[in-house]
Amino acid sequence: MKPRTALTLLMVLLLVLAPAPYGVEAGEPQPESLKVTYAPLKPVVGQPVTLTLSYSVPEGCALPDKPVLHGLEHATVLDSKFGADSGVVHILADSLDSLEFEKIGLRLTGRGDSEQWLWSAPVRIPIASNFREDPEKALLKPIKDIYPVTAFWRSRWIFWSVIAFAGLLILGSCLWWFRGRRRTRNGLMPVDLPHLTALNGLDLLGREDWPDQATIKRFYFRFSEILREYVGSLRGFPALESTTEEISVRLASDRDLGLIRLLCMADQVKFADLIPLGSQKEEHLDEARRYIHQTMPKPEPQEEGRKAG
Repeated sequence: MKPRTALTLLMVLLLVLAPAPYGVEAGEPQPESLKVTYAPLKPVVGQPVTLTLSYSVPEGCALPDKPVLHGLEHATVLDSKFGADSGVVHILADSLDSLEFEKIGLRLTGRGDSEQWLWSAPVRIPIASNFREDPEKALLKPIKDIYPVTAFWRSRWIFWSVIAFAGLLILGSCLWWFRGRRRTRNGLMPVDLPHLTALNGLDLLGREDWPDQATIKRFYFRFSEILREYVGSLRGFPALESTTEEISVRLASDRDLGLIRLLCMADQVKFADLIPLGSQKEEHLDEARRYIHQTMPKPEPQEEGRKAG
């Protein structure tokens, strides 16, 4: 055999026996080109599990910006992060049985945008039991209610309780106001009689002093107002809004002359700067009281008989 022919056969044999590269096509998996470890070794249900992927990117291949994993479609992936030679994937242990993955694949980008994959061996993650005793002997217990995650004052129960309390408060206020109006309309509310109101007003007015002219004027303004309110309630006309002349036209009896004289004198103090003597204060108050006692309603004979009996 010629030396050149022998050399050619040797080169062909070496190419045939050469190991396959790490990056292979999706349909041609190469086991354990992707090494997977996990922690904790025996997680409990609901605990995050950290998968550490170790790999070596073959020459001519690259890790895409958004790496794609195969084999974790049925797992709850929380997050993932990849580097040049390793990656970390967090999944959730959401099953009572073991988490089993036939193989996990990481897609790479090869020459000409072709897809190549790194594959792992089968992965099995055992799940620890939450039972403190033998699961086969454990007894099922009632499930507790779920506690609200919202703030106490934002809970729906508190909201509707406040609405109901406010509604009851408004309803009670409306009922109280309505009953008060009915009692007033039917004459059930106690009302001071006009002559009692006038006499009490004169008594309070008599306790005031006269230190200056302004006080004297204020005294006779109030004095005139008390008499006008009384005679207006007694005779049924707006005496407070009427002038003294208009009141004198309505009061034509002889016993009303004393009232007209008091009102005229009060007008002179209020508007003509008349300054009465200090002794006249009690005289005017006594005369006003006499007029009220003479004109106030008298009890009927039957009522007097009852009181006497």
